[in-house]
Amino acid sequence: MSTSIESDKLPRSLLCVGSPGEVLSLLKSLQESQLEMKESQLEMKEWQLEMKEVVTVFSAAALDLWAACSTTNTERDLFRIELIQQYEATAADGLICMVSGSVLESSAVTAAHIWPARARSSLATMFALSLADLNSYRNGILMAASLEKQFDAQRVAFSYDFLQDAFRFHVLDRRLLKQKPKDLSMTFGELENKVLRHPPGKMPFRRLLVWHYASALMKAKSSNWLNDDALAALPRVPPKEQWIQKHSPGAKVPNEYAFWPALARAMVDETRRASDAEEDD
Repeated sequence: MSTSIESDKLPRSLLCVGSPGEVLSLLKSLQESQLEMKESQLEMKEWQLEMKEVVTVFSAAALDLWAACSTTNTERDLFRIELIQQYEATAADGLICMVSGSVLESSAVTAAHIWPARARSSLATMFALSLADLNSYRNGILMAASLEKQFDAQRVAFSYDFLQDAFRFHVLDRRLLKQKPKDLSMTFGELENKVLRHPPGKMPFRRLLVWHYASALMKAKSSNWLNDDALAALPRVPPKEQWIQKHSPGAKVPNEYAFWPALARAMVDETRRASDAEEDD
């Protein structure tokens, strides 16, 4: 970088710190530093704008991912039949809720997707599952409709006990504790820590329920449903090495932050396309 400063025009106060050549070199370095600082400030502003977008998109795609899922009537009916058969949920008077264990009227039990239809293509990207796995019984839970509503809102979730290879129900929004879910005889609080019911050898995809639980904990913290002590008292998300190797050797669970921006945008775009194209048959 060239400088227009001439040595014979330098102030005496600068000349006292060194020769004219040294002073010119110093001023040149200062000018270059100022330019670098301006460039860094511009890069910082661009980074802040990008991070703001990432946070916005991530919130929409991850924390509210379970809202307003998109499937057709035919898909829902086939999915429901598959869950009833595989989870052996038929009872003399209706269907068994896998959370409460209660026998309810068939109309009161919902076949809930764990990983929502709105993010179907992300199954392969995130979890090494195929598109066909979207409507696999392992991507579903039969539960009282009143529980499914709170599951989609992430006010309730299931922690994974890798030692027992079992899932347990937790109420993350403590305002629900004394409420009684519709069609059930017990309160949300009485359902706390209940083990998810399923036949031996037939279990929901662990990686999907673990992901929902991790995301629900984030939402519980950001929504102030739980204070730090209450969060600390809940089971933690298990280290994947401790259960994937034993139970799901082919499983994939994303854990790198750098992966999120592109993934979150893809989820939002996919959701918009699904909403635009949806036709209920």
